[in-house]
Amino acid sequence: MEFTFIKFKYLNKYVSMVDPHNKSRILTFNSNSLAKSSIRKISEFRTEYGVWPEMNLTQEIYNYNYKKPSKKRIVSDIEKFFVLDTMNETELSYFLECYRLDLFYCQYFDLSKKNSHTSTLSIKGQEIDFKPDNDEEFRKRLELTLKYK
Repeated sequence: MEFTFIKFKYLNKYVSMVDPHNKSRILTFNSNSLAKSSIRKISEFRTEYGVWPEMNLTQEIYNYNYKKPSKKRIVSDIEKFFVLDTMNETELSYFLECYRLDLFYCQYFDLSKKNSHTSTLSIKGQEIDFKPDNDEEFRKRLELTLKYK
């Protein structure tokens, strides 16, 4: 099983969302094609409105302060801001242990424009919560990091 992440290249951060319980989660996708499609939709939104989409599911309706982009960009320019990272289960397990992150495993993603003032975010998947197996192993890793600094 592979997990695909979208990383914002210039900030070196992964695309994330806030779930309905107000918990931040990194988005991971079940396929490269779904991740590429999501990049396309996020880029189209950014090109259209001049802001990044707010993926905060704590509110049913979110109002944006749309602003005219200072520099008009085309979708393909915005898409270049992102890269895909793919991990297998072993790499993902290590990644979650190191950073103690919670994920949202996305199986469907759509960001569509209803009219000139309304967009809809539709997302389907499952939440993956980090549960530490062995805190002692994590402490050793931290101590080892501190010794080298």
